[in-house]
Amino acid sequence: MLDNLKEYIKMFFNSRLLPITVVFVLLFSILVNRMFELQIVDRDNIIASGASNTIKEKDIKATRGNIYDCNGKLLAYNKLSYNIVFSETSKLSGMTNDEKNQMIHRLLYILQKQGNELSVEYYLQYEKGKLQYQVEGSSLERYQADAYSVQGGVKALTQEQKDTTPQEMYDYLIKKFEISDSYDQDTAIDILAVRYAMFINRYAKFQDIILAKNVNENTVAAIKENSELLPGVDIDQNTSRVYKKSKYFAHMLGYTGSISAEKLEELQKDGEESVYSVDDQIGISGLESTYEEYLRGTKGSKEITVDGGTSRIISEKTTKDPVAGNDLYLTIDAKLQEECYHLLEERIAGILISNINNSMYAGTRGHSTKDIRVPIYDVYNAIIQNNIVNVERFNDDDASVLEKATLNKYKAKKKVIVRRIRQLLASGSTADAKSISSDMNDFLDYFYKILTENSIVITESNESDSSQKSVDTSDATYKSYANGSLSLSKYLQYAISQQWIDLDKLDIGNDFYSTQEIYKKLVDYGIDLLENDTTFTKMIYSYMIYHYELSGRDICLLLFDQGDIKYNAQEYTQVKHGITSSYSFLIRKIKKLEITPGQLGLDPCSGSIIVTDVNTGDVKAMVTYPSYDNNKMANQVDSDYFYTYLKDNTASPLLNRPTQQEIAPGSTFKMVTSVASLQEGLITPSSTVYDTVTFTKAPAYGSPRCWSSSSHGNLTVSGALEHS
Repeated sequence: MLDNLKEYIKMFFNSRLLPITVVFVLLFSILVNRMFELQIVDRDNIIASGASNTIKEKDIKATRGNIYDCNGKLLAYNKLSYNIVFSETSKLSGMTNDEKNQMIHRLLYILQKQGNELSVEYYLQYEKGKLQYQVEGSSLERYQADAYSVQGGVKALTQEQKDTTPQEMYDYLIKKFEISDSYDQDTAIDILAVRYAMFINRYAKFQDIILAKNVNENTVAAIKENSELLPGVDIDQNTSRVYKKSKYFAHMLGYTGSISAEKLEELQKDGEESVYSVDDQIGISGLESTYEEYLRGTKGSKEITVDGGTSRIISEKTTKDPVAGNDLYLTIDAKLQEECYHLLEERIAGILISNINNSMYAGTRGHSTKDIRVPIYDVYNAIIQNNIVNVERFNDDDASVLEKATLNKYKAKKKVIVRRIRQLLASGSTADAKSISSDMNDFLDYFYKILTENSIVITESNESDSSQKSVDTSDATYKSYANGSLSLSKYLQYAISQQWIDLDKLDIGNDFYSTQEIYKKLVDYGIDLLENDTTFTKMIYSYMIYHYELSGRDICLLLFDQGDIKYNAQEYTQVKHGITSSYSFLIRKIKKLEITPGQLGLDPCSGSIIVTDVNTGDVKAMVTYPSYDNNKMANQVDSDYFYTYLKDNTASPLLNRPTQQEIAPGSTFKMVTSVASLQEGLITPSSTVYDTVTFTKAPAYGSPRCWSSSSHGNLTVSGALEHS
């Protein structure tokens, strides 16, 4: 028996199972030891650590419902998109302010290189070269309270903190976040916006901060490649709203956008605090806004366990699945809507072309509507004024030879005009509106306007500051200036003596200055405001066009240079060498709708069409012209340039004419008055009124005339409607 045991032992040690057995025994021993440490040795510490963990609930966004036309054609839907988000990490918490700023600067470089923009909220921005708050009222006070970390919130703000100027707030935050002065002005503002977003998120570190929305795949790849250098920065999958053939339906559908602090506060007052959060998308206008509750869906939620010591996420668990929003079906026929839009645009273009005049002649404009003409120089000017040619691009490093030459012409003319403005504003100048050219009057009027817009000249009294006075429009001196018999120079000096000027904005301080010294500071301040003012810049280009210093040929060639018109070598050469006149070239482009009436914004440039089903009253088409791309509005694509274009365009593309424009109802309203008169018994179906061609019974409205120059005789209600 002993021999057998020895044999078994010998066989075991010679067996291949020996190494495996040893490994298993070793691993089992380690496991037992670790369990002993966790359950016996470290039991108290683990219990204490677990008690400090917090469980948070985080929303899972619901998919927004689609929008369809009456035939089931898709008009608005959601597509997968990528957001760049930031979340607090242990690595980031150990970084210095300077290291955090460098990390953000690296991220900004990637975004700019890939053509993306930051999506964080900017509370401070440069406007016309000067820092301005981007919020006001209660939103501004909340921002100030957060920035100063005021215990007790807005109610605990001191008056001094409430009176903090934008520049003072900027200096305070730059110092707080230790943002180096080596960064340029725009970069410093961007870094400050991100640092502030991180700062106010410090009490909810488990929540992501959206830094950029709807970024492209190249940006996603660049972020992942540089992930080691961008701690806390990650990619989050989301959905973005897409509108098919958007220009035909933009006003009707509206668009979605980030919920503003003001809107969120308003919704919370209405008991909607559980429905929306700061990073939500909401319907801003049109049907997206009207049917917001129907389309938005119901959020889900997940339970997040957050480490009490590091604020890092330990685990996540879905507790409620999201419910997609409802789909919306319209009475609109998409194909009919599109056809109506094209017909309307072609009709307006035809009317515009028939009225464009190859000279400065404007027909009866300013006198009557009988024979108004559109000078071709108005077309040249509209191309600049409505940003078809973007003059800001003349400063780009890759600007064309012609763009750079045009910019040099502008700079030379600007010096001349500013010098002339200074002459007319000299303290001893008596040049009133009646003694100078209309062009210089326009420049001086704008100089005064920009002073009032920036509240240098006080046009509205401040109830909280009784020492400030506002312009007295009943004052005799003001009236003399207003009717053009007193120079702007004399009027502004008088305004200083009447305390109509906000001296605080001129940095007067407590020093004593004479009226003339203050006036000199006022003029310098106004000229500085003009330096970076877009409207003033365009006024100078307009001056150059109407004084033949910027030719129509150059305007046409600039359209090619900026890609507003598809490049054609033959066309370009013909225009450049005068073989094709700029007039003929532009007429052809408008006729082909390569340049549209909506882009030019010259009368006629707008219109609307509504088509209804006579049997049901359903609206089958509701067209407004001109329109815009609501995809850019919803997803903030090229936002700065696009918003400027929409805001400044004289064709008012944001106006939904069928529902918002106030115009005389015309003949369609005659049925209302006719039915009302019949119903009230004032007339009968057989009653007649003699057509005298000119209607004289409403003197307050002049003498309206019939469309016909000859009388229709005695007319009943039905006859009047027939001839209307």
